[in-house]
Amino acid sequence: MFPQPQGNVYNINSTLEVANVPVGAGISVALCMPENVMFIKTMQNGNPLFYPYKIMPFNNEVETPAPAQERKEDIAEQMENCIKRLDELEALVKTKKKGVEFAV
Repeated sequence: MFPQPQGNVYNINSTLEVANVPVGAGISVALCMPENVMFIKTMQNGNPLFYPYKIMPFNNEVETPAPAQERKEDIAEQMENCIKRLDELEALVKTKKKGVEFAV
């Protein structure tokens, strides 16, 4: 046994059309699929109230990892940065070594 409906559902093409959605004693829902927005419209003390919601698709899949090509480029870039840093540190050590005299 299903309960009696409490309102209506409307499909609108733009969020600007939500003002034209009628609301009675129950709740009206306006779905704007082109903009992925849902409005719940009710009356409270004679004033219409709007509750906007963002519609997100439900995916049951695990997030796919980045493609291998992008990861290879990322790893290559990180390796280049590490090599540059090592070269800079090596040059710094060589200059410090020249300034230090070895006592025998």
